[in-house]
Amino acid sequence: MSPSKSLALLFTLLLVFSVGPTFAQQDSNQARRYALANDQAREPFKVFDNLYFIGIQYVSSWILVTSDGLILFDALFEHEEYGEYLLDNMEKLGFDPADLKYLVITQGHLDHYGQARMLQDLTGVVVGSGMGDWGLIEERMGDKGPRRDWVIEHGDTLTLGDTTIQFEITPGHTPGTVSTIIPLQDGEDKYLAYFHGGTELEYFEPEIIEKFISDMERIKTIEGIDVQINNHAFIDDAFEKKALLDQRRAGDPHPFVGAEAFDAWVDRRIVIAQELLDCVNTSSDPCSPRSLGGAEPSSAGKSED
Repeated sequence: MSPSKSLALLFTLLLVFSVGPTFAQQDSNQARRYALANDQAREPFKVFDNLYFIGIQYVSSWILVTSDGLILFDALFEHEEYGEYLLDNMEKLGFDPADLKYLVITQGHLDHYGQARMLQDLTGVVVGSGMGDWGLIEERMGDKGPRRDWVIEHGDTLTLGDTTIQFEITPGHTPGTVSTIIPLQDGEDKYLAYFHGGTELEYFEPEIIEKFISDMERIKTIEGIDVQINNHAFIDDAFEKKALLDQRRAGDPHPFVGAEAFDAWVDRRIVIAQELLDCVNTSSDPCSPRSLGGAEPSSAGKSED
């Protein structure tokens, strides 16, 4: 039996004995809502020598490879199919889930931490998130959610083997949104990514929006950022870039790399936030901060992300 199939079997046993009848009695509509739909499954893929995508169409999950184990960013929804999906995708890429050392939950919305407890119980991975978002997680899942191993604070660093990443707390989407500065490798070329954990404003108080804008302006001044990674493919255009990556020839530029593109992306987020702030300050009608992917600001709405 393959490692992921063995882990999936153990995961099933854990569900039976730790959750029991309560899980079986969940509302069936809610269970269907979070089940893995066929159109959400995506084949995992390599983006850089040390960064791999293992998420779904709607929400991303990333593996960062170091010389001393793996760091996982986000863990999809709570339905059990997503656990099997993550384990299978890791196996497809040749990774052993037992090598997971850290799981970073970028935000306290359910699509980012649903399998955190399973992975915690199965592999012993250390789970971290921002202080404000641990509250959201624990309020939503109670004792069935992940254990609070680690509270990530602004400016913290994490070194695992040959890799050091730096964390920032960038609230606005959630109270404790975690963003990460990540060194990446592509052959002999080295890059620096900014992984923003939540770019769609959920709080409409002017002071929060103003803080978000000033924070994005600060992010734009960070030296050396030339890659933008996100936890939703409709924000960083991951699949469009992946298609270009598949066609890349030796000597071609990497489609995920571009300092000017990163700056332009930040500028668009600032424009979107400023439009929201103007609306909040002047309009009696409901305001929306939503935009579609890397597109120009739009009032189009989306469900919780």
